[in-house]
This record gives sequence, C-alpha cells and structure tokens, in this order.
Amino acid sequence: MARLLSTKEIKMGKYQLDDKGKAQVQCFHEKHSQGGSGKKERLAKLR
Repeated sequence: MARLLSTKEIKMGKYQLDDKGKAQVQCFHEKHSQGGSGKKERLAKLR
C-alpha cells in the first residue's frame, strides 16, 4: 500500500498534503483498490 501511495504522491506532487490529508488519501486508495480488504487489516492492527 505504501508503494502505491508513493507513486500517487509523485504524480500529484503539486498537492502538498498534511498528515490528515495523507490519511484521507490512503483511506480513499484502500476503498477503491482490492475490494476493501485494507479496512479489515487496519481493524486487526487496532485490536
């Protein structure tokens, strides 16, 4: 996931995101990538 985000950030270099913005971008990419498995993995990490 981090690899995907880093490529997106390189493409969208003109947008400077703070930590909250980066978290929103990561959540967006998790939702719109492989079937929403990322959310379950995040919940497992929290527990």
